[in-house]
Amino acid sequence: QRTRSCSNPSPLNGGMPCPGAPVQTADCTNMCPYDGGWSEWSEWAACSPECQHRRRRTCTNPPPQNGGRFCHGPDLQSSNCTGDHCNNIGLYFPPSHNTNHQTHDHDKFKKDVAMYVGLVTAFFVVVGVVMLVAFVVYRRHRLNGIYQSTNGGSAYMSKLTAQPDVTRETGAMTNYNMLILENNDKPPMTNNPVQIYAPVSQKSEPMSPGHYENPDEFLISSTPDGSPDTSKHRKHSFSEKSGMSCDTECRTGSGPSRPGSLYGSNNLLSLSGTIPSGIDPNCIACGTVGYAGGRLCIPDSGISLLVPEGAIQKGNSENLFVAVCRDERERPTLTDGQTSLSPVLLCGPFGLHFKKPIILTFQHCAHIQANDWTLSVLGSEAASNCSGKWQKIVRLGQETINTPLFAQVDEKGCHLMIDCLTSRYSLVGVSTRDREASKVLKLAAFAPSLRPAKDYSIRVYCLEDTIDALEGVMDLEEKLGGQLLDSPRTLLFHDNNENLCLTIEDIFPGWRCKLPSNTQEIPFYHIWSSTHNTLHAAFTLEHVNRGVQKISCRIQAHQGTRVAERQSILISTNLSDVPHASSTTLTKQQNRHSNISSSGYTSIDPEPSASVVFKIPQHIRTKLCQCLDPPNTNGNDWRMLAHKLKCDRYINYFATKPSPTDHILDLWEARSRDERAISDLIIILKSMGRSDAAALLENDVSVWT
Repeated sequence: QRTRSCSNPSPLNGGMPCPGAPVQTADCTNMCPYDGGWSEWSEWAACSPECQHRRRRTCTNPPPQNGGRFCHGPDLQSSNCTGDHCNNIGLYFPPSHNTNHQTHDHDKFKKDVAMYVGLVTAFFVVVGVVMLVAFVVYRRHRLNGIYQSTNGGSAYMSKLTAQPDVTRETGAMTNYNMLILENNDKPPMTNNPVQIYAPVSQKSEPMSPGHYENPDEFLISSTPDGSPDTSKHRKHSFSEKSGMSCDTECRTGSGPSRPGSLYGSNNLLSLSGTIPSGIDPNCIACGTVGYAGGRLCIPDSGISLLVPEGAIQKGNSENLFVAVCRDERERPTLTDGQTSLSPVLLCGPFGLHFKKPIILTFQHCAHIQANDWTLSVLGSEAASNCSGKWQKIVRLGQETINTPLFAQVDEKGCHLMIDCLTSRYSLVGVSTRDREASKVLKLAAFAPSLRPAKDYSIRVYCLEDTIDALEGVMDLEEKLGGQLLDSPRTLLFHDNNENLCLTIEDIFPGWRCKLPSNTQEIPFYHIWSSTHNTLHAAFTLEHVNRGVQKISCRIQAHQGTRVAERQSILISTNLSDVPHASSTTLTKQQNRHSNISSSGYTSIDPEPSASVVFKIPQHIRTKLCQCLDPPNTNGNDWRMLAHKLKCDRYINYFATKPSPTDHILDLWEARSRDERAISDLIIILKSMGRSDAAALLENDVSVWT
């Protein structure tokens, strides 16, 4: 703001005043700093066993902005809540004039307590000895009975001396993609982070066309005890970067142990108690991670778990896993208007705390537009083998400094910064009031690879546009002997209560649709509020002219009246072509990551294969933190870095950390996996006016190797 006065010269003798305004205002070119202010103190908390109660206040009235100073003074206040009358054993004795009598009663009480404790201890010791003697007597009597009954028969004795068959006990744990070493086999701790990839799914034997018509009968074969039979899965190994490998095929017997093996003569699966049951072995990755950190990835899913350096106590190691739960019974129950936007993720072990947040990365199918969505992260606080109740962990935009996690939602992916594992996670959303949110669907058409004699069945799946959703259908169709007929298409599905219309057109002469109508509709709520992973519609073509071997048609898909956004799936094949045995696998590999769509909405990119876990070495990261952590008057510190990286939606999350830059770079490591990540970061630092920080990355050779 600036002013001027009508005094050069002043009006005299009835002269007119100066034309124009005396005050002029304009927007500042620089961001004005605003100092933070304390909120009101909270209510006193309940009195603790230490006779203390506490209350807090936050620097949010207003929060510091644009380089403003943080609030001065403490944010936590505590005081004694018993008037300084607090006894170590939890008993309060008020002042008394008869001090000798009080001391005598107190000493008598302590002697009585000691006597009672001694009596209880003696009772349990006696009971334990009696039980031990009874067990020894029972064991000796039982063994004598066995040998007395076998002295007369050599055939029965041969059964007792035969080696037991342990395959049935271990058959249910034959194909988990784990990197597990027993304590005696663990290598010494190193400074190298571990990168672990779960194996890629192998091709299954195609089934007969009859099974394709009833796909719900089959998912995974079972052993006699009801556990999944995965004995036909091939061996897999983890990436060479970790320096360790494992063979996930079950081995039994008395042979020598193999280095890094899951099984050996004296080695049992050390994570059998934490791995969830009922999970597809190809949908889980796990490993032993130490202080140096690591990264667990599930290929063909876009899902990873990044453990930064220092998240685990130095000298310790933890057995971690991340998995995708495709069981529809495990998906959260949705309320009115809610829709599922991501797979269900499982992490473990349940309840594990970290020294700094780990980052869980996965894809979502929300079409992000300003203020269209109200997004929430749901969690299930239950052990991995139990189905717990789903609860809202955080609603984006309503975070506080006490929120248990930070959610970074990008255009295609979501990244959760977690301090303590809650077991299950899922992203859901609802349209903002008076807005119409949209989610991206993927349409994929399949048919039997073995040509039928009469009818030709086409199944059109309607999926969430995530890598894992398409991968799940690919795996199912591969087991059923199906093949992908055309590249999957993406379609925007709006929250407008209009149904999805599928129409089959341009059917080649010699074939006709067996349905009364060539159009099918999937109700809106079956898609928006669905908890199904394999929602689909089926078209059956009848072969009316046996001389015609060619099949071609077009399937049009659109939502309600939005015909302009329709998508077309083109189908063209020939019955005379004999499919190769590997055609399904080749089609799966070529099309599962197709991200080209005529709709203009790009699908999720696949997880890139990285040669290193962390792109910025620790010694460079330490120097970057020293440069950017201290606030400065120009504002080009860690706050501007968060703004440039578009992770400043709730800046107070980083402000409460010992090193905000360190946590921002952890999130950057999880988000930026392409080869241009370092170059892009250097450009951002230079645009901030921090050539000193950019030079740290440019001049260090280890960053570029």
